Amino acid sequence: MRTNTTKPPRWFAYRCPYHNFDSETLKRFADIGVNLICISPLNTISSVGVPYSPYLPIWVGPEVYDFEPLDQYIADVLAVNPNAQLICWINLNTPAWWPRALWRRGMDGRVDSFCELGRIAASDEWRNDTRDYLQTFLKYTESHYADVIVGYGLVCGMTLEWQDKSQGQESPNRREAWRKWVMEKGLPDPVDIPPASVREHVTYGIFRDPVVDAVGIRYWDFHRWLEGETILYFASAAQEIINHRVPLGIFYGYVFEHAKGRLLYEGHLDFDRIYTSPDLDWFAAPAPYYDREIGGAGGFMVCVHSLKHHSKGFVHELDHRTHTCHGVKLLGKPAPGYESDFPNLQATIAVLRREFALALINGISLWWFNIFGHLYDDIELVKAIGQMREIWDSLADRVDEPVAEVAVLVDAESMLYMDGNADLVNDLLYRQRYGLGRMGTPYEVYSFADLPTLDLSRHKLILL
Repeated sequence: MRTNTTKPPRWFAYRCPYHNFDSETLKRFADIGVNLICISPLNTISSVGVPYSPYLPIWVGPEVYDFEPLDQYIADVLAVNPNAQLICWINLNTPAWWPRALWRRGMDGRVDSFCELGRIAASDEWRNDTRDYLQTFLKYTESHYADVIVGYGLVCGMTLEWQDKSQGQESPNRREAWRKWVMEKGLPDPVDIPPASVREHVTYGIFRDPVVDAVGIRYWDFHRWLEGETILYFASAAQEIINHRVPLGIFYGYVFEHAKGRLLYEGHLDFDRIYTSPDLDWFAAPAPYYDREIGGAGGFMVCVHSLKHHSKGFVHELDHRTHTCHGVKLLGKPAPGYESDFPNLQATIAVLRREFALALINGISLWWFNIFGHLYDDIELVKAIGQMREIWDSLADRVDEPVAEVAVLVDAESMLYMDGNADLVNDLLYRQRYGLGRMGTPYEVYSFADLPTLDLSRHKLILL
């Protein structure tokens, strides 16, 4: 039985770049009939050291909000494309002033959520302050822009994708949350967070012993739960205001991308619980960074067919570095990935058509993300995207029965029992896509937790 029967959104959109407002490219997309625009009015500095948003921050002090930059952002979009409808991200990361502010309750546990989400996720102070910002933001947009906003997304953590870079390290609020979580399971008070020597210990090669390594296994289980619980906390807070008027989403569940050194540690392993939440309607992830080159097979970072199984939407984010972006620098350094762009227009179109086809065939959404600008400077490329939009408009609403006879089942819990830094994690996860994408037959990726409710009668091969 599926957990949600609401039809998920099916979007073909343009996502505005970080750092600068590019009216020329926005106009090009308007000219090919792309009127759904994703905006990112964000308060924080990006991972490459420049502001995410081309506009000033909104959250400017304790319970002090200035919505004039948001008004200007939306006005600028509508001035270029009066027919625009908006998907709006809301940034839950700590503003630069928040970890440094001394006038509240001191600085215990006041860390930057962008870098160390796990060390602040259980902080009541951060949650309360951020909840107030979130709900104030939504009250403002719902009263001023409900006629143009057709979706919201919540971003937090490293690169806004709910990624925790703290490696399980201690903080006062995390320690107390860990103790409470353990004792609620009827176990003795652990007193402290296990040190790295315990939480990283692996008894048998790449496998943890369920008894000897029980504390480490339990701690990483808590770690994923805390991030998931934090996401659900804010999703619930958002729904108190929007009351499901429009779809709400997040970036999450990168099980097929985060592998060695990342998957166990960055908080994306609670996807079984998050994917079934009634408060979240859609999820997003970039197209995989592995195997996206010309001649590659592409694919998805997440268990995309689990999302469909639970009637959730998924946005395939296309931020491929095109032939027009070479040489773009930020703070004197090449913008991430901009040094490995495609060689020419033909290669760019070929790759983007592949990703477009993946989204169309799999019944999901996509948007063209002009991440740090200059990805769509070639008008011939934009014309090619216009041809794809025409195909999308004619076929996206078509409902076909799935034909894949290969199912891949991914088990989140198993990762708790493996060495998070083992090379085999790469082989078992993202490198599987290389073969799957080249075997000449479609495949579906589900979570193992869906097995009791899946109908696998048409599948002839099941990979665990």
